[in-house]
Amino acid sequence: MLRGFLWLALLFALVAIAVSVGVERTQLEERLDAERQREAIRAVEVVLYRTSPPELGDGDRVADALTRLAEELAPPDAPYRARRRALRLYELIALASGMDDVGYALPDLDLLRAEWEKQRDSLFAPAPWFGRSGAVDAQTKRPAIVDPRDVTRLRHTVRRLEQLANAGEQEARELGEPAYDSAAPGAAGRVQIERWNAWARRWNERIDDALRELPPPPPFDAELALVLAHQNTSRAAHELRLVPIGVGDWQTPFQYSWESRFRAARDLLEEQRAALASAPD
Repeated sequence: MLRGFLWLALLFALVAIAVSVGVERTQLEERLDAERQREAIRAVEVVLYRTSPPELGDGDRVADALTRLAEELAPPDAPYRARRRALRLYELIALASGMDDVGYALPDLDLLRAEWEKQRDSLFAPAPWFGRSGAVDAQTKRPAIVDPRDVTRLRHTVRRLEQLANAGEQEARELGEPAYDSAAPGAAGRVQIERWNAWARRWNERIDDALRELPPPPPFDAELALVLAHQNTSRAAHELRLVPIGVGDWQTPFQYSWESRFRAARDLLEEQRAALASAPD
């Protein structure tokens, strides 16, 4: 009897271990490959893991970067499972943005780092380039030096993209809004669609050309203004790429759509031009 009981207990223990291992393996398999969102994750961590002291506005910077990450994880047409993953970030977004509501106190980046690491490590499989709280304490407090030639190249890229945005908006205006029935465009409509797509193909080539001098991203511990300038210049280029929606058999987009893209890109570029004006050459 005792031996039978012991065998039964052993069997239950083995089943429990198997279930536990299976759950853990499923959780690990469900975690995402961080490489796909590397740029968006980096946007969060450049603020959280920089070596200079916290600044007013850091909470909003982290909240904005987290919002972009959540939108990447769960675009409007994403399945429920992806939206559920993205929801994990919104409590952290609220925490970060709430820190800048207290105008007399600097944001608590230690708290944000700790909460971010919990959420990041539950969402993404480990990556060697992830920031860690302990590494921040061990780093020197002097910002990393950025090659002045990279600063010059970044300034030049901002100017090129601004010029491109101004020219592109005028060209899009000349192409006009859809002048046809989207369900049955007819011959005239197909001509307009092809004109728009021909312009879109050239547009992407012009953006690629404007980005040829864009230097690689500066390290996390460089001056925050330079890190954000590079990051936001890349975001502006992304907004400009979305102006034509896509290249192929696409319908002509409406004016409100491409106007909002040009406006967002110009706002970002104007901000970076001002930030880079005082950067060391």
